Amino acid sequence: MPDQPDLPALSDDDLRETLDLMATAVASMSDRIDDLTAVADKQIKVATVNRPEFVGDHQLK
Repeated sequence: MPDQPDLPALSDDDLRETLDLMATAVASMSDRIDDLTAVADKQIKVATVNRPEFVGDHQLK
């Protein structure tokens, strides 16, 4: 493709290191998302306990 510069291919060691770093980053993001999900679940629980007539955006009838 003419739009892309000619870059040398990564060596096996460089590729392995890059993939390891990417895997570490993804695992870290996953842990953060899990933590945020737990916080959001607690906030939803507190909100519904304090306002039992509402569950999310839906009023109970």
